[in-house]
Amino acid sequence: MNLPGIFLCGGLAFCLLAGCAGAPEESPEEKARWSKARIKSSELRDWTEQQKPTGEGNFHLGVMAYNKGDYETAVSEFRMAVRLNPKLTGAWGNLGAAQYRLDLLSEAEASLNKAIELDRNLPDPYYNLALVYERQGNIRAALESCRRAVERKPRDFEVRRLFDRLKRNKNR
Repeated sequence: MNLPGIFLCGGLAFCLLAGCAGAPEESPEEKARWSKARIKSSELRDWTEQQKPTGEGNFHLGVMAYNKGDYETAVSEFRMAVRLNPKLTGAWGNLGAAQYRLDLLSEAEASLNKAIELDRNLPDPYYNLALVYERQGNIRAALESCRRAVERKPRDFEVRRLFDRLKRNKNR
């Protein structure tokens, strides 16, 4: 299934996952920079074991699983992260993104709304919620959610592209 790019909320940054439809290609320089920045999974696992009481470790394991395309594990890790720390906004947003990938649309909608409730200034949960609404066939709600993402991230190509597509579909 060719899905649009999903934005993951991260503790350090927001990222558009490479390999998704419409994702920009990485330059050789970017690939080299990121490969140097990667750490061994065993080192991350050791670090995350120390972080589990706060949910941060589960959050990072969820991001790793998501980036590998293991959405079931990502959902499990993000669920544990929000169970341990219900105010972890990024985990709620990423949980919604992973649930969307598994076509768990009502669960994704609830998770993304929780992320928005915790921080109304983040654009990515609005963008991802627009994708959920679009897949559910609720173009009006998708357009409104995407409009809010555009307000928060006006120069983002992917957000603008979705907004334009939704406006075209609304008029059909």
